[in-house]
Amino acid sequence: MKKLLIAAAVALLGGTAAVAFFAREPNVSVEWTREVPSKETAATLAPAFRDTRNWPIFHHSLREVRLTEGGKPVPEFDRVSPGMIATFAIEPKGKEWKRFLIVAEVLPPKVGEALRFRLLSESTGKSTRLLDGFEWWVGFRPANAEEASRGYATAVFGGASAETKTPRARFFGRVAPTILMNQLYQIDLVRLASFTANMEAWAGDHAPVYR
Repeated sequence: MKKLLIAAAVALLGGTAAVAFFAREPNVSVEWTREVPSKETAATLAPAFRDTRNWPIFHHSLREVRLTEGGKPVPEFDRVSPGMIATFAIEPKGKEWKRFLIVAEVLPPKVGEALRFRLLSESTGKSTRLLDGFEWWVGFRPANAEEASRGYATAVFGGASAETKTPRARFFGRVAPTILMNQLYQIDLVRLASFTANMEAWAGDHAPVYR
């Protein structure tokens, strides 16, 4: 027990010293990306992004998303355009007290992307205190030769970029950018890669499928 306490104290002091060091450093740009091979075809994946009713299928704990344009609700579920405002209602199942809202502007997607967003606000304020100019995206591409040889048709990809604002953010931005960016990146690329199976699981109120 004594050794564990000493180790914990050393780790705490080391972490505190690291954060103190980065307090003197300038802010940095952080970018994180990931790709997941998929057996879904492009024809199957494209509708996943076009209809907002499908978005909870491949997001972490997303209850619903609401779109507005010019301050007015967008009644169509299958019309997502740059300039719209998307409000993501995040509600972990069985942990409703942890619900929060993410409000973002829909941006023009870059080449190959299906969706891109810029964060406007986040109701807990935790992430926006750490990061500035947070943008995230998702899309898919045809499988390359190596992926195709293993039976994949496409690869889904996603990523996020931001500027750090605090010593803690600068520390994690250099040491563990994935942890930092995943605080706000709510898209589950593994579930998206198995979209058909997860659509069926969602309809039947079953657990998500990870393959």
